[in-house]
Amino acid sequence: MEIYDYVVIGGGPAGLSAAIYLARSPLKGIVLEGSTPGGKLVDINRIDNYPGVPNTSGTDLALALLGEATSLGAEIVYKRATAVDKEGDLFKVSVEDGSYLTKNVIIATGLSSLSKGLEGEKEFMGRGISHCATCDAAFYVNKETVVLGNGEKPLSEALHLALQCSKVTLLFEESDLKGSEDSIKALKENPKVEIITSIKPLRFVADEKRTQIEGLEYEIDGKITLIKADGYFVYSKENGPLALLSSLNVEYKGNFLIGDPETGETSLKGLYVAGDAKQSLLKQVVTAASDGAKAGSAIIRRAAAGK
Repeated sequence: MEIYDYVVIGGGPAGLSAAIYLARSPLKGIVLEGSTPGGKLVDINRIDNYPGVPNTSGTDLALALLGEATSLGAEIVYKRATAVDKEGDLFKVSVEDGSYLTKNVIIATGLSSLSKGLEGEKEFMGRGISHCATCDAAFYVNKETVVLGNGEKPLSEALHLALQCSKVTLLFEESDLKGSEDSIKALKENPKVEIITSIKPLRFVADEKRTQIEGLEYEIDGKITLIKADGYFVYSKENGPLALLSSLNVEYKGNFLIGDPETGETSLKGLYVAGDAKQSLLKQVVTAASDGAKAGSAIIRRAAAGK
């Protein structure tokens, strides 16, 4: 079996950025992508904060990254990675119909947000519904928004929205806020934030032509209520790379892999992480691209040093 110098798992901005750097080297490797190149980019209607590319769609940016990577010689293999295991000094990356042996692996799988499964949620994603306040808050300056979810991420996202929105309504199914003491205190003291607990979300209501959302319907105290807003931010559990790496002894923080700030290398030599799967404060396209560049460069430096 051929032994590769690297396998990049994930064809989003982190994985494609790594591929751009690695493709310019003499190293041999592949990028595994199980669905559509671009990752979460393809679900983003508009991106305003990627340097040098203003007012672009996520799909256009994804295609640009893919085009640059392949033009430099990056090999994209459209197969889904199912497991990463150690085999001696090498890694074995399994796919549906076989496996690859490699000296280095970059985990650039991102974090897939699990849908709450509400009617209209998938249909209007990117058209009034979002999973990322950091990405989309600028579209709702001085407007009203709803945050559906509980836990540190939705709480911090609600606080971020409150900086720019006229009102933020935080809805969740539990009876108490779940998060850090600082976030809970800040939310309760913010006059622009309304907190509604113990609700059961039902569906997103659209107009007759299903061109836009008219509100979020939920049940509380046995009554059905419709809340209207300009934007809706929905948060549920996120799937990380834990299942993919279940046989490996590697350090995590929650769902996130811990990687070296300068290289992205994890606690396991030769295993790198880049993008949203990495433990970091900011999760944006630009930081994912930076992570990919660092990880790819680190592998090239290691190869040059004969390690």
